[in-house]
Amino acid sequence: MAFLEPNGDIDLNRLVDQLKPVLKHINLHRFVWGLTTISAFIAWNRGLAFLYALVAFLLAALVLSYLLSYLNLKNISIKRNLKDIAEAGQSIDISYQLSSPGTRHFLQIKELFEIDLSLTTTFISHHHKLTKIFSSHTIKQRGLYPLEQIELSCGYPLGVFIRKKKVATSLQQLIIVPQMFHISNLPEIESLHTSDGSIRSRHEGSQDEFAGLREYQRGDSLKNIHWPVTAKQISKSLPWQVKTFETHDQPVILIILNQQDIKGKVFEYMLSIAASIAKHATRKGFRVHLSGMQNHTLWSTDIPSNSKNFLYDIQCMASLQPSQGHYSDTVNNALSQHNKSNLAVVFSSNNNINIPTSVNSLAFEFQTTKKNQKLEQPHHSKWRLNTSELNLDKLSEMFR
Repeated sequence: MAFLEPNGDIDLNRLVDQLKPVLKHINLHRFVWGLTTISAFIAWNRGLAFLYALVAFLLAALVLSYLLSYLNLKNISIKRNLKDIAEAGQSIDISYQLSSPGTRHFLQIKELFEIDLSLTTTFISHHHKLTKIFSSHTIKQRGLYPLEQIELSCGYPLGVFIRKKKVATSLQQLIIVPQMFHISNLPEIESLHTSDGSIRSRHEGSQDEFAGLREYQRGDSLKNIHWPVTAKQISKSLPWQVKTFETHDQPVILIILNQQDIKGKVFEYMLSIAASIAKHATRKGFRVHLSGMQNHTLWSTDIPSNSKNFLYDIQCMASLQPSQGHYSDTVNNALSQHNKSNLAVVFSSNNNINIPTSVNSLAFEFQTTKKNQKLEQPHHSKWRLNTSELNLDKLSEMFR
């Protein structure tokens, strides 16, 4: 037998693993029904009054469980309230408001996501007409999660039978951006400050110059909405338009994501590095252009300095996926479009990216064999990262 050790001892872990396919079908409800059936058969065969009484008691418990669990879930409604964006691995606080005509007992609330996130259920022992409760969940994987239904369950009064009911709620979408790590020091960015602490810029121009229009995003200031254009957009049921500006006395950090050569777990680490650098740069007073190429189309998003809505600024990273094409084309097109950038951050899985000597760059090269090390050249820095040793704690230590 697979769960027996060579010396004849029983390996409990293996035994449990082998019994899991069977154990998952066994619960108290089925056990009580099985006990009732066996007791009824023995009582009928032997004529034992005690077993007849036991059968009657078990049947009464089952009927009571069916009836009261049904009544507890009848005419009950629930509302959910939560912040619609969070960082992967970050605790998400959710508040629920339950309302019903009377008192309810032994309720459980469970969110229904597209994937199994092993979320704990929220238990309510007693509810009277209106109850507001709070729960915290943690989602480790970035992505977009539609929240539409909540599963309510009740095992009142004995827990013998668990009745479940799906309750429709207003459709919400939970945005989970990549998990970030703390950066204490990034010399390539710190060097853009002058000795007196001000920010060095190599471009001339007024402080704010109109750069163009883009679609409105949650968190944008109303004062930046281009109202004449927006009025026309609304009449056509199109998105609002927001004015974008270029501030030439602030250095610009250009982060070019590699969606062509990097895939799998390394792709997630790349996004974490990019988001962490962007957060560090904006807190230091720099603007950030985040760019990449999806389906042969260059995309870009601007993150203002000292952003008060940073998670919303990088919400596009929640849905990014590897794409076809050549990363060299992405780099060339991004540098051409953002030709006033002071520092370009690039990512590769090989050593074939050519950055013009006129552009300061910070490169991250993912490899499978070499140890983590940093190579310094004039105007160019490179981190060689061993993919088998990557984790967020080590990445944070690299930038202390």
